Amino acid sequence: MCMRRGDPRFSNLKGISDLAKALAEGNLVETYLLVKLTLILPVATTTIERAFSSMKYIKDELRSTISDALLDFCLVCYFEKETYTPNFVVSNWRTKDSGALVVLKSRGPSLIR
Repeated sequence: MCMRRGDPRFSNLKGISDLAKALAEGNLVETYLLVKLTLILPVATTTIERAFSSMKYIKDELRSTISDALLDFCLVCYFEKETYTPNFVVSNWRTKDSGALVVLKSRGPSLIR
């Protein structure tokens, strides 16, 4: 608010995008980064809370009897619902030759014995 009264560049701002442009043009880089961090932080916090909530749900549903590898597999499938459909997961759950668990990660499937 202090900037709005003291500097004419900040008097006709319509929204957050105008504020970001004015801060960038006015060499107020530190202030711009602070505003940006203030806007991003709630989104990141919500995403992290969802991840822990999902992990708790999966861990509770399986009654804490699963290994870390299986928990990792379940979480990847849970978060990547669009990529890993139920049919894809079921068809790739175990390999036919070795019976090793196939863990699907973003870089591709990997085997865990």
